[in-house]
Amino acid sequence: MARDAVRARAVEIGIVTARAALSPDSATALVRWLAREGIVTWSRHGLDQAAAAGVTTLECDQALIGGIADPPEYRQGWWRYRIHWRRLCVVVVFRSDVEAVVVDAWRKQR
Repeated sequence: MARDAVRARAVEIGIVTARAALSPDSATALVRWLAREGIVTWSRHGLDQAAAAGVTTLECDQALIGGIADPPEYRQGWWRYRIHWRRLCVVVVFRSDVEAVVVDAWRKQR
């Protein structure tokens, strides 16, 4: 979906992010929506960490759709949200109201 169309849809249904931290419920709802209808990109570090942990991008997509967000953590100028799903943790930042960036991913220890 084109970026402008995604932004228009986000405004239409009332999903707009601010630079302030989102609540875990709001972050969960936003990341689920973005994984289905928005834009999810990957940082180089996120791809490297996922590959090193043996986590596929498909598994991370599933985690974003079905996972639950922790309270945010402010690091390096961004609010980071850990999304937990089954035995995975995927960390995202919201670059805008229509784009999430995966910055880290790993498998949880048993």
